Amino acid sequence: MNNVLKQVMTDRRLNIKSKAIYSYFDGLCFDKNTCYPSRKKIAYDLNVNYETPKKYIDQLVYYGYLEVVKTRENNKFSNNIYVLIRKEKRSQSTVGVLNWRR
Repeated sequence: MNNVLKQVMTDRRLNIKSKAIYSYFDGLCFDKNTCYPSRKKIAYDLNVNYETPKKYIDQLVYYGYLEVVKTRENNKFSNNIYVLIRKEKRSQSTVGVLNWRR
């Protein structure tokens, strides 16, 4: 297990679904930092409701483990590019108080 993945798995601020989604992205992006599955594909692969990934992706973004780049083509939304932030030694202190719905 790489150090960043270990850091994500031991970060008590993250919900178990956030950790599953990070692991999913880590598997898809294994030798790169970016991947671009659709939210429908993420939900299908993880066997969750279509709306579920957004909430936990937002948590990963908030704590600095993931960046979401929204792309457009012809002035229309195209797809998201997910960028794994692979910095080590992230602070374990709470950045802010959030009520993540379970």
